[in-house]
Amino acid sequence: MITISMAASSERGVAVEVGGFRGFNLAIEAAVEEPRGDDFEWVELRPRYTLLGAAQLRNYSDGLYYNLIPLATLGRIDFAGGLIGLDMAVGLNLSEIQDNYFYDLLIGVEATSNLTFWLEREFVGAEAFILMGSDFVASWGGIKAYPTKRLSIGAGVHYDGELDHWGDTPFLRDKWDNGMNYYLTIGYRFEL
Repeated sequence: MITISMAASSERGVAVEVGGFRGFNLAIEAAVEEPRGDDFEWVELRPRYTLLGAAQLRNYSDGLYYNLIPLATLGRIDFAGGLIGLDMAVGLNLSEIQDNYFYDLLIGVEATSNLTFWLEREFVGAEAFILMGSDFVASWGGIKAYPTKRLSIGAGVHYDGELDHWGDTPFLRDKWDNGMNYYLTIGYRFEL
């Protein structure tokens, strides 16, 4: 059965997440969404809109790298009571290393999972963005634990296909780590 929930009030919030390990990671997300229904549904469509800005900064041995991704998501399809959620996403990929600049339009999907969907609130979750550019893929994601409803602690990985393609060396180790950046994060969600 497919239902479209239209709750009387929507939830609004801003989430801020910072991280580091091999580089610096920052993400800010503003979201407006209709809350998930109380009853278990196999498939539930509900309004959910977000604006997100994600940034990575890393000092490689051969140069400073940065990546900025502003994007927006539209709608939400929840499967199995929130075990898996999918949003359509569109945005830009902006990256620079050694005075080489890359700009591309991205389109793709955000996949989220409440790995503790059967409990009253989320304790462990995962998310992944898979976005396509003109001839590359940009993606990132990770897993998070929520010690409180608003605080998150996690680990993730970011892949910039532009960096990977530009820095590819067929006979030597890729000096840009194959476009991969790893990070540990801490985040907090503010309800508005």
